[in-house]
Order: sequence, then C-alpha cells, then structure tokens
Amino acid sequence: MTLKNNKFIITYGLDNKENEVIDKISNSKNFSSHKIIEKSMAGMKLKDIIDESTNIIKAVKIPDEKIILFNNLTESELSSSMKEIKSGFLTSPIFAVVTQTSVEWTFDYLINHLMQEREWFKKQQQQKKK
Repeated sequence: MTLKNNKFIITYGLDNKENEVIDKISNSKNFSSHKIIEKSMAGMKLKDIIDESTNIIKAVKIPDEKIILFNNLTESELSSSMKEIKSGFLTSPIFAVVTQTSVEWTFDYLINHLMQEREWFKKQQQQKKK
C-alpha cells in the first residue's frame, strides 16, 4: 500500500467550529478536502479511511480525544498548519503524520498508540523539570 499523494488533513473528535478552522486551513493551502473520522469508523484501517472505503466494520469503543492527522504535507506546510490550528483551538489536540506504518493500523489502535506517546512525552518533560 502506498500513501495517497494528496495533501489533506484527517480529523477525529472535533466540534463544528474546530472543523471550520481545519476547512479554512485546507482551503487556504489548496489541500484536498479534509476527512472527518466518525466513531463508527474506529475499527477501520487508516488506509481504508483515506481511500473512503465503505467496508462495514464492527463498532469499537474509543476514547473522546481530539486527533489531527496530516497526510503528505511538507515540513513547512505541517509547521504552519499546526501553528494555525493551535491558535484557533481552545485545547490542544494530538497531532500526528500518516506514515507507511500507521496507514496499516486500525484507527482505534492508532488513537491508543498516540495517547501512550503523549503520556510518555509528558513523563519525560516532568523528569526534566526535576
């Protein structure tokens, strides 16, 4: 599986206002329309979500988190998009980039992996302060 070369943003758990911020960024940078992951899609592989597969997957329970995934953005586009998102959101979401590895994971597995990474980084920051 190769990643789609289209530049776009994938979101989960955002409210309407936050999704509007993502749409504005996508439009201003000429990205493809942003994709919104619904809870019912949690058991799907990321590649199927990207390909807009209509496979029916059994429902999987996932945490209420705000997730923003970036597909095929340059470093500059990624940096500026993250900066704009942070300024337009009240709470900071979890950011990640779609990779050759993560594209094969189910979304519920990915979200749990991202939450574990976030906790690891928080612990590292706390240890540095000591």
